Amino acid sequence: MKTWLNSRVMATLLIVVGLGIGGLLVARRLGMFDRVPVICPSDPNLPAAGQWSTGAPMPTIRGETPASSIDERIYVAGGMVKQWLTTNSLEIYDTASDSWTSGAPMPYGIHHAGVTTANGRLYVIGGYDDMGKMVNAQPDIADTWYYDPEQNKWFAVADMPNPRAAHAVVTLDDLIYVIGGTGTAAQAVWVYDPVTDAWDTSRQGKLPTPREHVAAIVVDGKIWVIGGRWKDVSTGVVEVYDPVSDTWEKKSDMPVPRSAIALADFDGRIYAAGGEEQQNNCTYGNIHVYDIASDSWAGVKDMPSPRHGMASAVVGGRWYLIGGSSGAYGATERDLTGIVEIFTPNAAS
Repeated sequence: MKTWLNSRVMATLLIVVGLGIGGLLVARRLGMFDRVPVICPSDPNLPAAGQWSTGAPMPTIRGETPASSIDERIYVAGGMVKQWLTTNSLEIYDTASDSWTSGAPMPYGIHHAGVTTANGRLYVIGGYDDMGKMVNAQPDIADTWYYDPEQNKWFAVADMPNPRAAHAVVTLDDLIYVIGGTGTAAQAVWVYDPVTDAWDTSRQGKLPTPREHVAAIVVDGKIWVIGGRWKDVSTGVVEVYDPVSDTWEKKSDMPVPRSAIALADFDGRIYAAGGEEQQNNCTYGNIHVYDIASDSWAGVKDMPSPRHGMASAVVGGRWYLIGGSSGAYGATERDLTGIVEIFTPNAAS
């Protein structure tokens, strides 16, 4: 695996030397020169949909890392830290005791990976470990790992057919689905079976709208794929995959296009929080709620701390939003946080 550089300056120099003037423009676009983080505008008069509280902050400040839960614990693996570096740390949040512990570190640092749980194990799939690959949206990691909490160990299993990063990963009926992201086959739906340790690439129903930094959630036996971006342009597209028929259905767009959002499901309503927008270099605090029955969206009061690239999980009827960054795009690594904010929906929301 590649080793990250020790400073933002050295990373910038390598990009500029390797890519010439184009590299200089990329470095500037990524914010390796100073950028002021901006919060995207929203309506301050929207109604509250629930109550917010805070938990013990995550020990390692990081972003661009999904999370998943096993029982009452949330597992945050890898992620981006300061100076565009990666971390291989695994930190485990116990929602019952509001406390953090460390698990065995990952074999290498990684961010923009796909994370899910299946059969009591934490799976980490694909991602980036090299800034140059991230800048050019050219992932080179196809690795699949799982973490066994009982043994506190990581195990390598069958690689994805090709590298992918900034993709969505979900578990449905004990199978793991990989959708979207960057890579040569990013519109393909790949399915991993943890029992047979094999990947199924035979599905013909490709993601209709290509996008990375995309979010997905399982509701009512289908996979809802929401938001994301493509070639730096954010989208609010909502597309639903039926794994039984291997088909996609278009639904009403999210009102505000954005990428790197977090999703949660409460009683047939999908909550979409946070995100970023590259064109205006701003970060969202917006929360929009999608009603599946009516195929309609409604805005509610913003989350307390606008950010994107958060770790997110629902445990015990409460939504935990962990870490991320209040700085969009190029300012991401300068404005990372370890904050834990907890949302409890209103009974009538």
